[in-house]
Amino acid sequence: MKKLYLIALVAVMVLPVAQTQAQFTFSVSPGFQMNGANFGYRFNKFVPFVGLQVLNVGTSITNKGMEYDPVADDIVSYTDEFKFSGTAFMPFVGARYFFKQSGKLNAYGSLMLSKIFLRGKIEDSTDPNANRDVEDFIKNTSVWGGQLGFGVEYFFDDNFSLGGEFGFMMLHARNTTEEVRPVSNPNVPPPDATFTTDTRINLRPTYTKFSLNFYFN
Repeated sequence: MKKLYLIALVAVMVLPVAQTQAQFTFSVSPGFQMNGANFGYRFNKFVPFVGLQVLNVGTSITNKGMEYDPVADDIVSYTDEFKFSGTAFMPFVGARYFFKQSGKLNAYGSLMLSKIFLRGKIEDSTDPNANRDVEDFIKNTSVWGGQLGFGVEYFFDDNFSLGGEFGFMMLHARNTTEEVRPVSNPNVPPPDATFTTDTRINLRPTYTKFSLNFYFN
């Protein structure tokens, strides 16, 4: 993650020194993906930017019924509750490059990289160790994302444009868990061994989005 911030710092601080016609930029992007916003710095045809997306998830399940209680030797009512809350913080860095201009229309290509940080909490009345299991899962999980897109911006004036973009999104998640347990065999005592589970998930959907872009002189 430090490398991503270093790239953004170099792009924002060093590159504008060698260019002219620089502008700060701000964009918001509603569309068929998570809404987001980013800040950038435009010089000539190149716009490096940084931004943040946040996703919050919450669910609650309650089961109520009747069951036999051997202690009371009677039928009693019961309530089981399950609650989950989670957050994904997605800081990203990227760049747009305007390669074609026709009147007020500017065509560009874009590239974005993101490191996703997960947080989660579980409350389960039937399993007191559920939250610890979630914390271990998150600690052993790494998630990266990226986008490669093509778009067009229509400039109403020098400070405002409306854009549309289509591209490919990539999401890579990896979880590695280790467990030490005895190996079943006729020997006494059974020897311990380390068992490793390596799970990888790759998603590559397409995406579309619209953006409102502001350029400050």
